[in-house]
Amino acid sequence: MASTSLAALERCRLEFGAAAADTKLALLKQLARARLGSARAVMRLHEVLCFMRAYPDSAAVLAQAQAMLAGFATRADLRAHRATLADSGIAGTPIHYRFFAGQAQWLAQHWPDNLRLDRNDTDAEARIARALPPLLTPAEAHAVIQLKLAGYDALDRLRSTNETDAAFLLRRIAAMPGNGFTREAYSDTVDASFVLAPGPDTPSRTAAHFAGAPVVFRHEPPPRVRPDLRAEMA
Repeated sequence: MASTSLAALERCRLEFGAAAADTKLALLKQLARARLGSARAVMRLHEVLCFMRAYPDSAAVLAQAQAMLAGFATRADLRAHRATLADSGIAGTPIHYRFFAGQAQWLAQHWPDNLRLDRNDTDAEARIARALPPLLTPAEAHAVIQLKLAGYDALDRLRSTNETDAAFLLRRIAAMPGNGFTREAYSDTVDASFVLAPGPDTPSRTAAHFAGAPVVFRHEPPPRVRPDLRAEMA
């Protein structure tokens, strides 16, 4: 069963050597084809894969772990439990967060179609309505005020059909007069909640590793003591 294979993989993750590597590889291949039955199990598999990518004991184990992480968002069990795994940072799951001004602008520049406002945040809607007029042309501001539009309704009237509400709002803030501090303060005043929908290359813990780092195959478990920084720097 998949749950048995997952438990066995977790138990042997701190065992290293040729025999351990063969066992890990066999279990990884089983789990690559399996469908796990709960969100917790999917999370456990993700975490052990990240560990084995960081601490591989053979090239085959590393390649298998990397391949499974690269395709993790397409797993059927991940898709089935996507809502439960929201905000986990796993590829293929959404992230709900009040991103800071710089973070939000960066996301809007790189993934404008994936970033939208979290409309469950009713408090932010009132702040958006108050903040919008200075960001608009005189005609747009007059229409919004005269129609007494709520924040999200106003954004829907103003933005084009191929631009998300978040991308529109952040684009107008980025075009404000002043400097970066001015725009950051304005964003902080709005304090909007965002949702980053998953995409092929949106940020995730699954893909968060430095591919340029040298690979060191381990023959023993990583140390669990805090490093001596003086010794490490020397």
